[in-house]
Amino acid sequence: YYKHILEKHPPSSNRIILLDDSLHNLRQAESVGMEGISINGQFGRTLEEGLAETLGHISPPDEQPATNTSMSASGNTFTFSDVQYLLAKNKVDMQAINPFVWEELARQLALRTQQNNAQEGTLRIADLGAGMLSMLELLIVGGGKEDREKQSMLTLIDNKNDGPRHSVTKLEYFAYESNPNLLEGCKEKLLRMGFHSDEVISSE
Repeated sequence: YYKHILEKHPPSSNRIILLDDSLHNLRQAESVGMEGISINGQFGRTLEEGLAETLGHISPPDEQPATNTSMSASGNTFTFSDVQYLLAKNKVDMQAINPFVWEELARQLALRTQQNNAQEGTLRIADLGAGMLSMLELLIVGGGKEDREKQSMLTLIDNKNDGPRHSVTKLEYFAYESNPNLLEGCKEKLLRMGFHSDEVISSE
């Protein structure tokens, strides 16, 4: 399983770390000289904590004091924020999305709205693993900078449709996110985007 990686990057001269929720995979990796970090297990790290440990920002669990905070390599306490991590990641992701791919997606969605007149201009989006609602922001506002700037998807679809008969007049956006730590951050982001709270949102 790891043969190709080990041939190109032998553990004798490289530090290779596997983040996995399978103890079997971790043991196999360690048996060939790789390091293993257990994530999402009963006694393991979250993925974010595993990445932070890999980068040396926090110490391994057995080297930390028995507190709710982590200790950085410099000895300072370190508290990981799911919200801040994803907000920073979203900025990178918005730059990384290829503008030509974004334009092609708009073209395909425009074709679908033209082919399905019975929906009266309704665009339905199901966002699984919605995180901090970055896809909703791209749909409504757009994102990216300079040569990587993307117009909002709704604007692009309307530009590619031939007349108001095929324009998007309603967006139905369904977001699913399993991390309850992001709920308050998502609510704050929706308010900043101009949405209004009409009901209490529950994480249950």
